Amino acid sequence: MRLHLLFAMPAAVAGLATHSDAAAKPAEMLTVIQKRLEQDAEKDSGASEKMACFCQTYLQQKESAVTQLQEELDGVSHDLEAQTAENARLHYELDDHRKELEEGKADLASATAIRERHAAQVSEDEKAHVENIGQLDGALTALGSAPGSDSGLALAQLRGGSRHSEVVRRAVAGLSTKKTSPDEIRGILKQMRANFHENLQDLRHEEATSAAQHDDLVHAKAAEIDALQHRVERKTQLAAAGGVDVARKHEQQDKSADLLQSNQRLVSAMQGACQQSEDSAQARKDLRQTQLVDLAAALADLSGTQLLAVTGGRRAHAGPEDLCLAGISLPTKELREAAHSACEQARSGRSQDAADAVQDIVDQLKTAQANATASAEQCSHELRASKDAAQEAAQVDQVHANVISSDKQTLEEQIKGVEDQAAGSEKAKTALAEAKQAMHGAVSDTAMTANSIADVTMHLQGRLPANVAGKLAAVKENSNKLKASALDFDTSLSKQVDSITSLLDASSRSAARLLIPLRLHRADVEEEEVDLHEKQHHSTALASRVHCDAAGLSGKAQQLGAQAEKLGTIAADLAYAALR
Repeated sequence: MRLHLLFAMPAAVAGLATHSDAAAKPAEMLTVIQKRLEQDAEKDSGASEKMACFCQTYLQQKESAVTQLQEELDGVSHDLEAQTAENARLHYELDDHRKELEEGKADLASATAIRERHAAQVSEDEKAHVENIGQLDGALTALGSAPGSDSGLALAQLRGGSRHSEVVRRAVAGLSTKKTSPDEIRGILKQMRANFHENLQDLRHEEATSAAQHDDLVHAKAAEIDALQHRVERKTQLAAAGGVDVARKHEQQDKSADLLQSNQRLVSAMQGACQQSEDSAQARKDLRQTQLVDLAAALADLSGTQLLAVTGGRRAHAGPEDLCLAGISLPTKELREAAHSACEQARSGRSQDAADAVQDIVDQLKTAQANATASAEQCSHELRASKDAAQEAAQVDQVHANVISSDKQTLEEQIKGVEDQAAGSEKAKTALAEAKQAMHGAVSDTAMTANSIADVTMHLQGRLPANVAGKLAAVKENSNKLKASALDFDTSLSKQVDSITSLLDASSRSAARLLIPLRLHRADVEEEEVDLHEKQHHSTALASRVHCDAAGLSGKAQQLGAQAEKLGTIAADLAYAALR
C-alpha cells in the first residue's frame, strides 16, 4: 500500500493542480507532502533501528571477542613462559640424571671387575692351601704311626711335591739339615697342617663375607641405577611432552594473534559504520523535523490560523500542529497512530475529542513509564543476582577442578568461543545485509519525496503568499539537503557494508585456522584422559547471564515521562481551546 502511495505522488500533485477550489489546492498539496514526510520518517526510523540493532548485537559481540582473545593470548604467553622454564629445568635435571646413571654403571662395572680379580686370587690361594694340606697329609701318611718309619722318604716326598708353598719348602729344608727324630718331624708336620687348615678356613670365610658384601653392593647399586633409569625415562617423556606443548602453544599463539588482528580491524570498521549511521540518522531526523515545522507553519499561514498566540509573559498555547509534531516521536506505532488521529480531530475543530484522545495517550505513556521503571529495577536485581551466582559457581568450579578436566574444559570453551565467533560472523553478515537493504529503501523514498516537493514548489510558484512561499522554499531547501545527505550516506554505507562483509569473512577464516590446533590439543587431552583411566563424564553448567540494560530501561522511563508531560500540556491546551 505504501509503495502504491509513493508512486502515486506525482499523480496526486497533478490532480490537485486541477482542483476546482483554488484556495484549497495549495493546502491539500502541502498536507499530502506532510503525510509523505511522516511516512518517510517512520520508514527511515525502522531502517535506522535495524542498523542500530546490528550495532548493538554484533559490535558488542566482536568487542567482547577482542577482549576475550587478548586475555587468552596473555594466558598463552604466560603458559609459554612457564612451560619453557619447566622444559629447561627438565633438560637440566635430565642431563644430571643421565650423568649419574653413567657414573653409577661405571662404578658398578669397576666394583665387579675388582671383585672378579679378588675372587680369582682367592681361588688360587685356596687351591694352594688345599694342595699343601694334601701334601702334608701324604707325608704324615708316609711317616705312619709306628716307630722306625723312614722319615727321609717322607721329607723327600714333601720336597718333590711342595711347588706351591714357600713355607713348606723352607720347613722341609730345615728338617733335612737337622737330625730330627720321626716323632718330632711328625709333630712339626701336624702343626703345619693345622696352620694351613686354619688359614684355609679364614680364607674361605673372608671370601664368603666379601662375596656377600659385593652382592649387597651390587643390589644397592642396581636399585639406584634402576631408579635413575626410571627417572630418566619419565623426565624424557615429560620433556618430549613439554616440547610438543610449547610447539602447540606457539601455533595457537600465532593463529590467535591472527584472529585478534582480524577482529580488531573488523571492530574498527564496524565502529566507524555504526557511528556514521547514528550521526546520519540524527541529521536526517533533524532535517525532517525542520521540514515538518516549516510545513506546519506554512499551512497555518495559508489557512489564516494563528498557531502561536503570544501574550506578555504567558506560555504559548499548543495547537493541532504541536500535537502532530509531538506524536511523531512516540515510541510505538499504535501511539503514533492515535496521536495522528487526535491531530486530525483537532484540525477539524473537535478540540475536546482531541483532548480526550491525547489524555488517553498520556495515561498509556504513564503506564509504560511505570512498567519501564519496574523493569529497570528488576533488571538491576537480576544483574546483581547473576553476578553473585557466577562468582559462586566460579569458586565451586575452582575447588573441584583437576588438571585434565580443567585443561579439557578450557579447550572446550576456547573451541566453542571460536566456533561462536565464526557463526556470529555469518549472522552478522545477514543482519548487515538486511539493514543495508532497509536503509536503501528508506533513502529511495526520501529521494522520491524530495523530487515531489520540488514538483509541488514549482507548481505553486507565484500562487502563494510571500510568507508561505518563503516557508515552502525552506522546506524545499531542507528537502534537497536531506536527499543529498541520505544519498551520500547510502553510498558510504554500501562501501562500508562491503568492507565489513570482507572483514567478517576474514575473521571466519582466521577462526577456522585457529580451530585446528585447538581441536588437536583437545584430542591429546582426551587420549591422556583415557590412558590415565580418569574418564570423567560431567556437564558444565553455564551460569545464566542477564542481557538486560538497566541504564537503558531507566532512560526509557525518563523519556516516556517527558513525553507524557508534554502531551498532558497539549491535552490541557486543547481542552481550554474547546471552552472558548
